[in-house]
Amino acid sequence: MLKIHLAEYSLLCFAVSCVSALVVLRLLMARALTGWIPAQLLPAPQGDERPIPRTGGIAVVIGIVVVGLIGMVRGAHLAAPSSTTGLLVGMAGMFLVGLAEDFFPSFGGWRIPAQVMVAVAALLSGLRMESFHLPFLGEVEFSSLIGAAVTISWLVVCTNVIGLVNGVEGAVGGISLMVLGLTYDVAFGFGDAGVALFVAGMAGGLAALLWYNFPPAKILLGRNGTYLLGMALGGLSIEVSHKGAFQFAFLAPTLAMGLPFLDVAIVIARRLLRGVPLLRADRRHIHHRLEDQGLDPIQTLMVMYAVSVCFLAGGFVVMWTQGQLIPLVLTLVMVLALLFVRQLSRNGTSTTVRSVLSESAIVRREIKNAQALGRWLSLQSERVSDFDEFWSRACTVAADLQLLGLELQGDGIARYYSSGLPKNDGLSSRHRIVGPNGVSIQLLVRGDSAKTTPHLFYTLSELLTEAFQDGLQRARHFKLRAD
Repeated sequence: MLKIHLAEYSLLCFAVSCVSALVVLRLLMARALTGWIPAQLLPAPQGDERPIPRTGGIAVVIGIVVVGLIGMVRGAHLAAPSSTTGLLVGMAGMFLVGLAEDFFPSFGGWRIPAQVMVAVAALLSGLRMESFHLPFLGEVEFSSLIGAAVTISWLVVCTNVIGLVNGVEGAVGGISLMVLGLTYDVAFGFGDAGVALFVAGMAGGLAALLWYNFPPAKILLGRNGTYLLGMALGGLSIEVSHKGAFQFAFLAPTLAMGLPFLDVAIVIARRLLRGVPLLRADRRHIHHRLEDQGLDPIQTLMVMYAVSVCFLAGGFVVMWTQGQLIPLVLTLVMVLALLFVRQLSRNGTSTTVRSVLSESAIVRREIKNAQALGRWLSLQSERVSDFDEFWSRACTVAADLQLLGLELQGDGIARYYSSGLPKNDGLSSRHRIVGPNGVSIQLLVRGDSAKTTPHLFYTLSELLTEAFQDGLQRARHFKLRAD
């Protein structure tokens, strides 16, 4: 296949994949009410709305199948068998792992071991990272054992990092589409027809998915889709690194994934400083913090897209200059990341590192107590008969945590709790959560700075809010009403 024809074939793959995925996704949505889709892939609908299937990963699968069919019809040899086989094995495996978690939520405890096994299978099938270029230091060649360990770690990390931004509809699909655009540019620049057409097919499926996944979504990506995309982006970054200068071929698409990696870095740093277990889920990811500042889902998505475009631009600059401006790009990216993090922290929750470390032992003890109370509160939602009883349990937890009060306000509902203690120079933390039937709720937690340090208060308020949210999700029978 001549390079001059690559753009035409790419456009064909993109168009056919997009149209095919649109047809199939439309069929899946139409069949959602007929029992054709398993109940496990249909989250409980809110109110009178139609159920939304978690089958968006099918769109990406269709894009890959379309590329294969076009290749068979044209008789084109699309890619080197070893590395591409490894990539396909990894994507298929991650898709199945995500599907298992969608069907059986308890499978989440086995997620990492299963993902490691899939990454090992991809490695044995030919997908391998052989060297790595460190900016300012030069290229490091890996031994066979170290190369295998780095490859497995990279694939598992990418798979999970992409999934972290899945809290906003359209985020994973849009950011992945941006990364695929840059990956295509890298492959096209090296004349790699196989990778370029493979990426074009995936992009077509993602474009179709975004048509129905943009808020308010009519179809969800699900774990099957996010794991598939994470594996694909991680594997493709290794794939393109085998072409030309590794220095910029690998770094360019990795930069484009900057927002998910920034999210991970913020979360890990915060949990380490606050003494929170690293693997504990919470509501302090970037999209949660944007929503807590009053942004609706579309506004949150647009901010995430805007930041991702900046990272994407850095990747294109690295590619187009063949790595000559890597120091400048990395500096600008770090400045952008710091400014963005500072903007996210403009809600009064920032604390000094020294104050956090000095209270580490106390914080860990209080957090363990709060986690136990949170689990109790979440389970109470299944034991009480109505929301008022659940609110009473939440107030009991707040009192045990020495919080000053709670204020709950939403669509036609208002609840208040006060400990009766003097407020002094009280602390406050506002959180947005979703109640039964899609009711939007604002929960304001108040604390006393004389009894609780600021960073401990914010951690306790987060734990209480997470338990409250989980309880509402468990108790679909609650009927929220105004006093």
